[in-house]
Amino acid sequence: MRSPNVMLGLASAAVLSMALGSGVVLAQASKAPAAAPAPRGTPIKIGVLTPRSGALGEVGRHNTIGIGLAMKEINALGGIMGRPVEIIEADDQSDPTQAVNEARRLISREKVDVIYGPAGSQTGLAVLPVMTEAKIANVTVVGSTAFTVQAGPYAFSLNPSAETQGVALVDFAVDQMKAKSIGIIHDGGGQAKAAAEAMVAQVAKRGVTLAGREEYANGATDMTPQVLNLRRARPDHLILFAQVGQDTGHVMRNLNEIGWDIKVSGSLGTLSGVKTVLQIAGPDAYKNLSGTNLKPFSYCANDPVGTSPYTKFIERLKEFAGNDFAKLSPNLVIYSYDALYLLKAAIEGAKTTAGPAIATWIEANANKHVGIEGQFSASKTSHFLFGQENMSIIINGDKPRSDGLQRRYGC
Repeated sequence: MRSPNVMLGLASAAVLSMALGSGVVLAQASKAPAAAPAPRGTPIKIGVLTPRSGALGEVGRHNTIGIGLAMKEINALGGIMGRPVEIIEADDQSDPTQAVNEARRLISREKVDVIYGPAGSQTGLAVLPVMTEAKIANVTVVGSTAFTVQAGPYAFSLNPSAETQGVALVDFAVDQMKAKSIGIIHDGGGQAKAAAEAMVAQVAKRGVTLAGREEYANGATDMTPQVLNLRRARPDHLILFAQVGQDTGHVMRNLNEIGWDIKVSGSLGTLSGVKTVLQIAGPDAYKNLSGTNLKPFSYCANDPVGTSPYTKFIERLKEFAGNDFAKLSPNLVIYSYDALYLLKAAIEGAKTTAGPAIATWIEANANKHVGIEGQFSASKTSHFLFGQENMSIIINGDKPRSDGLQRRYGC
């Protein structure tokens, strides 16, 4: 089978059209909305609301590739409940106002059945009232502690909560790195701010010193003032909470430029775009940087090579992306890939695309569904699909094993 020539910079419609021969059905704005009840063969419309531009553009461009691969596979197997899947994409431009406008368009004009996205906490939280009012099921990538069942009764997040990540990072610094004084640097997004508050509380709980806390604007390229302020406070460990690889790369480059040789541990975003980090900060970017990641993306010394679902996914992604695989950060692709398969399972399990029914099904059955990211979980009180038990600390994140897995700390 010929692999589509997926390019990160291509428009989303062009990316998906390369999979057309494999069964992907493309959306056309002029098509009439499906009637209800929909007969067999009527497409299920999935709205994809991701940032194609702005501070989170890196995530959105990878999302398109994950969607393309999932749609190719799902439609080749007969779609969802025997109905082909139609993808309608929207660019939220990493902006909350634009995200709300595009969410309304997808729901009111395009008549989508369910929505994947947005990819950030600020945009994800902004659209929740729109999704809730329309009773649209929504799988997103939000980490903010403001993402509650009350705020989004039909929304679920593929991210561990900001609090979960923050506590894990502080505990690692204290228990494994023996830190007595901790500095924190984070972006200005809702998830990072919530994580920072959780870290400050956990630092106090663990009885160590908070040397300082610095914030930088999303999309900033020079964090020198912030890292200089932290260096003056003389912490013995630094925690970085970044959403994307660009931010991680710029912080690590700035640390190198001022000659500060300090151990750093980081959030999921510090490992999700390794190639971007290396491009910005150079080949030694991960010399002092460890980070959190989901356990299925990691290995222990005695784990067999080449047998994990992650490794098998990488093989399929290589075939799909062709020569452009070298430009990809697979972890970012997996978010949307897993989301589409979860939505498929939920729609087929609930036997409807109605948001309340899908939410009820996911609450009751998420722990029976295993994605590339691992076994999901959800409840009537939490719609975060992954918890601390799903996480691990990664070292040498730029040096994966031959099967793509990263080395887990402490085993």
